[in-house]
Amino acid sequence: MFAALHWSDLATYSTALAPILALTAFLGRVLWKNIKHELTPNSGASLRDAVDRIEHAVTMTQSDIQRIDKALERHLGYHDATDAQLQQH
Repeated sequence: MFAALHWSDLATYSTALAPILALTAFLGRVLWKNIKHELTPNSGASLRDAVDRIEHAVTMTQSDIQRIDKALERHLGYHDATDAQLQQH
């Protein structure tokens, strides 16, 4: 099925594969450097910074909704009490 490899064949294959492996390692480093850059906070330009800004905006929005919800409950409670007083008269 497979022919036996001779030293000369092994040298040929390793010589052919060495540049491919070197290029793969180089591209892997470049790719990892770019990915690491995007995942590290760096004063606003990375994806991490964008996620942090979105998270902050969502937190602020939740706080606003809770504040408005409490104000609405107080307002509706006031009207419920007023309606109850009017019905007693």
